Amino acid sequence: MREFEATMIYVAIGDAIARLGASNQPDASPVIELFDSQNEKLISGALRAIAMRRLTPPNSQVSTILDFVSGLPNDHHLRFWAAAAAAGWAGPQTQAYLRECLDSPLANVREAAALSAKGKYKDWRPL
Repeated sequence: MREFEATMIYVAIGDAIARLGASNQPDASPVIELFDSQNEKLISGALRAIAMRRLTPPNSQVSTILDFVSGLPNDHHLRFWAAAAAAGWAGPQTQAYLRECLDSPLANVREAAALSAKGKYKDWRPL
């Protein structure tokens, strides 16, 4: 892949992959496939698309997403969009992830986790 100086291009590409690559509406497989790329900007854009669309993927995909972000340090920026998306996700793994995020040193991660733990979405303004 060609390197772009404007990092927002990668975020936009990740967002587009997540939105256009899904075979059906709640499918997060295009996002999960980006995890292997190790390109945090692409992954950020894809996770952002999940949150902005309020996507509720199948539990197996939610588990894979949470496994990925839970493996990151608690102050990692990628945790934010997963925490924001989790408002519509159920299960003990989701609740455990949100509790972890409540201890993040990043205020936006804590806010997203607190809202998601209550099942509430927010219209985030990332730009």
